[in-house]
Amino acid sequence: MTKSTRFLRTIKRTLFLVDCLVYLLAVVWITGHILHTVPLALQYGLFWITLLLGLYAFRAFDLSRDCAMSELLVRVLTGSLFGEIAGGLFLLLVTASVRVNRGDLLLVGFVVMLFVAVTHGTALLLVRTRKPPIEQTLVIGTNEKLEPLFFEMSQKHPGLLETKTVIEDTAEAVNSALETNPGYDLIIIATPEIDRNLSFLLHNLQGRGYQVVFLPQLVEELLKRIPLPLLDVFSSYYIPKLQCARPTQAQRTFDLVVSTIVLVLLSPVLLLGALAVLLEAGRPVFFKQERIGYQGKPVELHKLRTMNGSNRGKKARFADDEQHRITKSGAILRKFRFDEIPQLWDAICGRMSLVGPRPEQIDFVDEYNQAIPYYWLRHNLKVGITGWAQIHYPYSATVEDTKKKLEYDLYYIKSRSVLLDLQIILKTMEVMLRSRGAK
Repeated sequence: MTKSTRFLRTIKRTLFLVDCLVYLLAVVWITGHILHTVPLALQYGLFWITLLLGLYAFRAFDLSRDCAMSELLVRVLTGSLFGEIAGGLFLLLVTASVRVNRGDLLLVGFVVMLFVAVTHGTALLLVRTRKPPIEQTLVIGTNEKLEPLFFEMSQKHPGLLETKTVIEDTAEAVNSALETNPGYDLIIIATPEIDRNLSFLLHNLQGRGYQVVFLPQLVEELLKRIPLPLLDVFSSYYIPKLQCARPTQAQRTFDLVVSTIVLVLLSPVLLLGALAVLLEAGRPVFFKQERIGYQGKPVELHKLRTMNGSNRGKKARFADDEQHRITKSGAILRKFRFDEIPQLWDAICGRMSLVGPRPEQIDFVDEYNQAIPYYWLRHNLKVGITGWAQIHYPYSATVEDTKKKLEYDLYYIKSRSVLLDLQIILKTMEVMLRSRGAK
């Protein structure tokens, strides 16, 4: 972990603690007492959890130097409002015999929203005004393919690679470099294989307080993807991990539970959307299309129909090439991705997952398999309604954009977990409400 990332992590943890304290003080101030009954405390606690989830989903804790203050305030306000509405609805449905005072709850949410806007804005000012620390970095191993990655990391994290020294991957070269300058902040292993002598030396250096990091781990931490040039150089490290990726029972259980709950909650939206399609465009209401799914096998997926006419039997085309066919109701459904609600049923049936690589048309997959190395690795998991690539990269309609999205997919495949799935689902809410991401 670099100095900059340690600083940001400390800021985020401090913000979380301050937000919790502000909420507790607001509850005590407005209600006039500490929550002495367990049911009442649980209800206020659940309300606070939904508020936090709203702030997280709308990236109120994502502080970066290039983030505008107005953008952060919008994130805080929309996240707080979303959390308050969700929390209020949740308590309305499951509240126990001891009921919270709705006026108090609303006032608590409003006070917390104002204070969170102030604290998060102050934290952003601190991040933006703080001069990035210049870290002296020793890079072990040289490869021209990796230079663009070092440049990208230095651009996104100023000071990290400003004083970079590159040496050969030998114990003698490392000892010589440390004799010349013993004050390196970070030692990066930028070669896929090291000999026993160098491995022993690096282990000793870690014991002496030096921070030694494997380049793939650093790139994943800073860029949140696995660039294809990195995969080329470190294929012996990545390929076994990516090849053995398979759907797990835990994720299947997660898909069943969450998809069922969300489908029930969104059923009114689904019915209204289906009615709008029926009234404007007639039948069929649902659109079925074969996409490539798990292990490269075709699966039939469903959406609300948003276009006039039929595309059956025609060559696969990008959504941008079909704009003239989109109906008025379809434009609204696609803007907020409500047309994908029927895919929750596909997830329940096991044809796809809630989270995973984006399902692509068969013709496109054939093209990408030939044009993009390692593209086949994304089929080791089920395709998903949303995914890591969808929330980090805009709609792609070119091979180069697809390569970039593949890098995010590979990161997800390697790092997948139920917690990461939950994180992606929360951030998908922002994508839907702010009309970002896939078309």
